[in-house]
Amino acid sequence: MATRCHLDEAFLLKVLRDTVNQQILEKEEVQEDLEKRLEAIWDLSIELEAAQAICHFQGLSIFAEAAERGAFKGRLSEICLGIVANVCTLLTPALDLATTALRALESFDASVALQGLRIACALLCSRSSLQELWNDEALDRYLFALENSLRWGLVRYACDAVCQGLLLESDEAVKIPRVLRLADDSLARPQIARLLEARTLELATELLEGESEAGDEAETAWWSALRLAESLAVCQNAEVEATLRSLAIRTVRVAEKPELLVAALEVLAALPQHSEAEAEQKVFSLEPAVVEKLLLLLVDMEEEVDLQEIAWVLWLVMLEAADQTDLEEHLEVLNAAASRMTEEVQRKLAPSFLDFLRKCEAAGEKEGRKRCSREELPGVPDLSHCTKYSSTLPGEQGRRSDGSFCQMQG
Repeated sequence: MATRCHLDEAFLLKVLRDTVNQQILEKEEVQEDLEKRLEAIWDLSIELEAAQAICHFQGLSIFAEAAERGAFKGRLSEICLGIVANVCTLLTPALDLATTALRALESFDASVALQGLRIACALLCSRSSLQELWNDEALDRYLFALENSLRWGLVRYACDAVCQGLLLESDEAVKIPRVLRLADDSLARPQIARLLEARTLELATELLEGESEAGDEAETAWWSALRLAESLAVCQNAEVEATLRSLAIRTVRVAEKPELLVAALEVLAALPQHSEAEAEQKVFSLEPAVVEKLLLLLVDMEEEVDLQEIAWVLWLVMLEAADQTDLEEHLEVLNAAASRMTEEVQRKLAPSFLDFLRKCEAAGEKEGRKRCSREELPGVPDLSHCTKYSSTLPGEQGRRSDGSFCQMQG
């Protein structure tokens, strides 16, 4: 049964006509209510039927030109580009919008630049305009936003754009030009890794100290930075590996959201692993509260089939950094997790750690041992709903006129 479109066709046509006459041709003065009516279309453009209607009546070209006439600044330009971004997320546009996206990204208006990045990410995800959106010049613009933006939404989409470009480069089925600066791993990739480490440190500081007013947006930017880090991890460069390992370990230590913890573990899984001798050097340590948090996450991970492929990384993190006494404090959780350990996980773990688990199991049978359950760990968040995020960028999220995210209805 067809879904009813909430965007009235007559209303859309009137707004398009007024946008042309008032903003593009300047035949009339811009009416005060035009902005509010455009906001209404922005809110409705998360629906597939509305997006199709906008395309059918040439709305994309009209809104893109209206933003250009507004010199890519101001609320009206932001709204027009926000509509374009929502539509491009749902549909592959018939016209070339890469120039519009890149020019918006150059804007000093952060709200407009954010919508330009959203358009670029949507086009990259749909494999449109790759020549224009994945080259050295475009990469410079993404990295500028990543390094300098004070808005975490811009940082998020800058990470998404670079991540998607790298994913497309690695796909042999996609005909995409290689970015020359990225072809030389000694130059661009270490720079990106250092930027990610610096920005995630800022994110962690703001979130932990409660300084960030946009908590959800900051956490989403952190998640996107980790997805980009995972894409960079395949590069054979010692500096990149060290930087990304430091970034991931910091996330493991300070993050509370399971999505962030899982993303950090996936970065570690993509990096070359230390030998057992190197692991025993304990180049970093985990506080007891962090050990408790990770043990609970481990139980949840080994109950989720999709997460079992990276569960071994969490075991390795504890092997490298957790104090053995702290682990012995929580034998019940350890034994529960070990009992679900798959053969694949066991093959990736050092024999000495497997011996330690067997000793824990034997010791756990003795009377008087302190046992740990989820209810006995005050202050540790409930991680039972930990779900795996794929490497696909979160481009399916729409954005309303008030800046809030919403699920696209396609």
